[in-house]
Amino acid sequence: NAEYMGDLLNNTWSTIKQQSCEVRESHNKPSTSNNQWRVLTLFISSTFNDMFNEREITVKHVVPELRAYCETRRVRLYECDLRWGVPKDTDANETVATCLDELEKCYNETGGDPYFLCFLGERYGWVPNKENLLEEVQNKFDWIDNISITHMEIVRAAFRSKANNCYFCLRDNSFMKELPSDVLKKFDEHIVDSRLQLIELKSRLREEFEDHGQLVSYDPVLKSVDDGYVVLNDMETLANDILEFFKRSIDRDFPELSADDVDMADVVHSDHISKKTELVIGVQDHVNDIQDYLVKRDTSKKLVKQHSCDESIIQSVSGSKPMVVIGDAGMGKSTVVAEVCRQLSKRPDIKLFYHFVGCNSSTADIELLYKRLLPFLNSSINVEHNSIIDAAEIKNKLFDSIDIGTKYVIVLDAVNELSDEGSHQHMTWLPDDIPRNVSILFSATSQSSSFQKILNSTKTVWSFQLTPFDESSRRALVTEFFKRYNKKLDNNQMSILVNKDGGGNPFWLSIACEELRIYGVFEKLDEVIANLPNGWKILSNTLLKE
Repeated sequence: NAEYMGDLLNNTWSTIKQQSCEVRESHNKPSTSNNQWRVLTLFISSTFNDMFNEREITVKHVVPELRAYCETRRVRLYECDLRWGVPKDTDANETVATCLDELEKCYNETGGDPYFLCFLGERYGWVPNKENLLEEVQNKFDWIDNISITHMEIVRAAFRSKANNCYFCLRDNSFMKELPSDVLKKFDEHIVDSRLQLIELKSRLREEFEDHGQLVSYDPVLKSVDDGYVVLNDMETLANDILEFFKRSIDRDFPELSADDVDMADVVHSDHISKKTELVIGVQDHVNDIQDYLVKRDTSKKLVKQHSCDESIIQSVSGSKPMVVIGDAGMGKSTVVAEVCRQLSKRPDIKLFYHFVGCNSSTADIELLYKRLLPFLNSSINVEHNSIIDAAEIKNKLFDSIDIGTKYVIVLDAVNELSDEGSHQHMTWLPDDIPRNVSILFSATSQSSSFQKILNSTKTVWSFQLTPFDESSRRALVTEFFKRYNKKLDNNQMSILVNKDGGGNPFWLSIACEELRIYGVFEKLDEVIANLPNGWKILSNTLLKE
């Protein structure tokens, strides 16, 4: 009755108001004065089945553009889209905790201004029964009785923090008139209490956020209904509105770095190391073995092999000889090399140089490599920007002025992608004799000519062959990947994925996880995993098209 509903709404909003008054007025923003990469998570809140289109356009179009925008500010952007990832058969306590714990992370990483995107239509969503929630869960999240989990997310992200980074998208229901009756029930709210709570919630959101530019209304057009799934048109304007709002927030919270803040000659490579070593799984033994060779000259490891143009040369090697990490495309060479660099960079007793070919469009230029490497080995050398340096010149003076009391490590990743790879000069700049206090590490694909060119230049070379991931490493990589997005495959899904023919290739596995991460229909996830193509190039093309 009207009196009951009035009391219900009054109790709900008086509790929200009381909790809002207890929130501190100012927030301590994360520091933006250093060059360290920071993490930012965009929490996406809505009911699920009726907001498929909105979540799809957000995950597949809005987030990728925002991610690229954030990277110019040394910020890693992730999205939290919980359409799938909450384990099957979980009880109310675990479901509530999964959603609100992730939102709490977003709150904490921004100092109290979570990046929160909410879509509301005509569904209020699941209302947990308070009797089914443990007292511990209720106390942890200051649970409010008789509201939906979506409503609770809104309260926690916005009303309790007065957050500046919350954006609400309220959908007009005109298109619902064209929906078949069996589909309409997924889009309409039939429980009276919930319908009235939703009406009041929308009213309060307009009152609180519309004048601040944090709320937009949109009116999509029905395109089709396919196998029960509704496809909506005219969503581009909404996507642009979301993009512009969060770009303004990012501009405010994470200003662009000035040229004085970073050394632009080296930053692309250090950033590449940071990105490549975000998820390092199953290769730590390889990293240790490679470091043992570079630092201690330990050649006892089983994956370390020696090669020579002439077997008699092996007995007369007096100086240092380079090591080449080799493996098929996608086997994780760059990740291994980046992790080696990350760990060695912490050692004050080592002077480290690294160059990652392919981390941007200019790094394949052999001239750029020369112009970075020469001054590193001899600070008195001033290489003119427009000067031309040839391989013979490098070969003759590369180590002329190094400090014999200093340990040098030179790391060049993906040398098979250098601009001179097809020429007769490729890798001929390497001197025949490398000083004992200099260690050089290369990486190249197994099929490239670079390995043989290095061998021709130095006469003797050590190799480290990367092998396919075992099942334990495959499972660990998948688990850690999805953990960043608060998602989790069940046992059957995990088994199907890691036992695919491509599963031993880390790059294939990473692309497969990325493809699954943005897939929005939980009920079809098993089928999608089973049908993933095994070749990483085919899988990459599939992801790029989407």
